[in-house]
Amino acid sequence: MSDIIDQTRREITERIEKLRPAVAEYARLQAAAEALAGIGSAPAAEAAAPVTPAAPATRPAATGARRRPGRPRGSASTRPRRAA
Repeated sequence: MSDIIDQTRREITERIEKLRPAVAEYARLQAAAEALAGIGSAPAAEAAAPVTPAAPATRPAATGARRRPGRPRGSASTRPRRAA
């Protein structure tokens, strides 16, 4: 039984040593990805998006859309709260 445990421990140790460089590379790549996360993403998005002039503001009625019924204008919750 002791021989099997010793052999298993030896195999695990060998495998750990074999994988150690891959783990170190993973850590380096993670650090590089985090460092680059904010660099270059905004200019690339701006360059990819075509520049179009802003559309003039139009009233909903001019586009055929109607306002939905809802709370009347100016009726926002401006009343003081009741004391509990």
